[in-house]
Amino acid sequence: MKIPENFKEGYEFLEKGFDLRRYVLNLLRQIPKGKVTTYKDLALALGDEIATRAVGEILSNNKYVNKYPCYKVVHSNGEVGNYILGKEEKIRRLKKDGIPIKNDKIENLEDYIFKDFKTFYPLKRIREIEKKLIKYIKKRKLKSYEIVAGIDVAYKNNVAKACYISMNKNLEVLEKKIIKAKVNFPYIPTYFYYREGPIILKVLKNVKVLPQVLLIDGNGILHPRKMGIATIIGIKTGIATIGVAKKLLLGRIRGNNIFIKNELRGKVIKLNEKLLYVSIGSNIDLKSSLKVIKKFSIHGYPEPLLLAHKFSKF
Repeated sequence: MKIPENFKEGYEFLEKGFDLRRYVLNLLRQIPKGKVTTYKDLALALGDEIATRAVGEILSNNKYVNKYPCYKVVHSNGEVGNYILGKEEKIRRLKKDGIPIKNDKIENLEDYIFKDFKTFYPLKRIREIEKKLIKYIKKRKLKSYEIVAGIDVAYKNNVAKACYISMNKNLEVLEKKIIKAKVNFPYIPTYFYYREGPIILKVLKNVKVLPQVLLIDGNGILHPRKMGIATIIGIKTGIATIGVAKKLLLGRIRGNNIFIKNELRGKVIKLNEKLLYVSIGSNIDLKSSLKVIKKFSIHGYPEPLLLAHKFSKF
């Protein structure tokens, strides 16, 4: 698979299997005794407030509460919030650290808050890298193709199961590949590639014949930064990629066009009463994308993706 020149610039920490969950837990160890932080401040230490919910999910699954003191994380309004060992234990530990609590809420939170994390802001770095990748997005007519594939990924706890299905133009299955892998990146809106992309790339490295077109359950340039999962996979592999989503996460619909800031980013199509939101990833144009999807859809959804979804279930 061809990787564009300088693609890895700044991406090394991701290519080496960066564990965002462990990174968050290690940030907790920087909080001094007698101080607390908030879920939002931890998200900002990652580089984006949008990760606040993901921070909460990571802390709720912390199995090493003595090593990683998640009891020191509270809500922005001072409420102590939940704790894996129970709220009462969280309050006990906070009071032991000298933090005053009344009615499950820290009094004068600003006197006890800690924000000065030593961090390289991984999510901010990701966004900076993505700005450099935009120039690699290719929109071009699909001249010919023989193999179309679909990939879908399911999750169970922190394990991902990806299924790849490729078909010819007669909708005959040519290859099926299933791979499982541990996931170190939680779900964070607009950062979907960094959760699901690694296992998709792992599948593609193990298939016998790469497809000319790859359908991905997700978005392409229908994304705030034009860097949906289908786009980055397309840039990295050189395969024509199409994002096929069942829900519209952003954008305004005019007719069957989807716009973001007056720029056409995708199309809405209706197949067997089902709405699909289609956007290019890279190496293909929107018109060609729609033709492929319509040709490979029988039951209101592209067959390669339908089968990939079926076999990716745990």
